[in-house]
Amino acid sequence: MMKLMKLEWKKNRLSKYFKTTLIATVLIFLITAFMAKMAQNQGELMFTNFNSYMSFVNIIIRVVFVIFSAVLLSRLVIDEYKNKTLQVLFTYPV
Repeated sequence: MMKLMKLEWKKNRLSKYFKTTLIATVLIFLITAFMAKMAQNQGELMFTNFNSYMSFVNIIIRVVFVIFSAVLLSRLVIDEYKNKTLQVLFTYPV
């Protein structure tokens, strides 16, 4: 099973999606911290404590990961249709 997973990983070049999600996560933290710092400089508090900051970041990260997973899943299925290997996709053991 691990060999099949490695083959699929190489076939679909999934490492670039892993890198992209890592970059997106870091950017979300940085942008949110920048927004909070700018609000603090204007005399307003965007987040009252660390828990509210983390819950806001958590919501944004979940939205981004739902979009990434939808793109990844659609790419995998569309590539299987395009390459006429859809039958192979459904024969893998679960």
